Amino acid sequence: MAVESEAVAALLSKYQAGERNFSAIKLSKVDLSGLDLRGANFSRSTLWEVDLSQANLEGVNFSQADLSNSSFWEANLRGANLTQANCSGADFCGANLQNAKLDNINFRLAILNRTDLSNLDLRNINLSKAYLLETNLEGANLEGANLNHAFMYSAIFRRASLRSANLSEADLTSTNLQEADLTKADVSESDLQGAMLTGAIAVGSTFRLANLTGLDLSAINFEGANFSKAILCGVNFTEAKLMRVNFWQADLSRAKLFSADLTGADLSGANLVQANLYRAIMPPRWLENAKVCNTTLPDGNISNRDCNSQKVS
Repeated sequence: MAVESEAVAALLSKYQAGERNFSAIKLSKVDLSGLDLRGANFSRSTLWEVDLSQANLEGVNFSQADLSNSSFWEANLRGANLTQANCSGADFCGANLQNAKLDNINFRLAILNRTDLSNLDLRNINLSKAYLLETNLEGANLEGANLNHAFMYSAIFRRASLRSANLSEADLTSTNLQEADLTKADVSESDLQGAMLTGAIAVGSTFRLANLTGLDLSAINFEGANFSKAILCGVNFTEAKLMRVNFWQADLSRAKLFSADLTGADLSGANLVQANLYRAIMPPRWLENAKVCNTTLPDGNISNRDCNSQKVS
């Protein structure tokens, strides 16, 4: 520890003397919290488990640095360069990352709770297993991002681009996905209970085995989406675009499909018990392999065909 303390003292002495280039230095388990290190160059440095909480790091260059398990809690990283940095397991709770460069950054297992990442370019970013509770990602570009198994309770993705993003096995409960672009996103096996998706687009997306119980998905374009084996109990699909959607063995019990366009949809094995399909666009024969009981058909008639059969769960 004495060696590390001497290294920190030397760094601070040089910084105060006007030196800013500290590239490729190695520090671990040292306390730099609350320090003013604006404009410093730590590119290609190794800063393992370093405490930089509440530090002023505006404009600092951390490109290609290894920042594993370090703490940036409430730090000012405005305009910092974190390109290709390894931030695995690092804590960024409450940090200011506005205008920061985050190209090809590794945020795997990172803690970003309540962090403002709005309007940032986060394309292809690795956020797998990261913690994003109540994080603000409004307007962010997350195209191709890896959010597999991430914890995103109450996160804000309003107007964000999640095109082709991996959101599989994620906790998306109570998230705000209003007007988000989920085109071709993989949301399979994720929990979206309590999420808001008003105005979202989800063409060609995968929701296989996902839990969307009770969500309002009215008027959303899901053309070509995959909802096979998804839990869709009580979902509101009123006037939704569900052309060529795969509902194979999905649970659509009590779902509202009023005036939905189901042209070319696959409902084989789907549970439509107490579902409302009034004025839905679809030929009646497409319900031949579905489970219907107290189900309102497109013409307004009620079908109890499977009420006494083993088809009804």
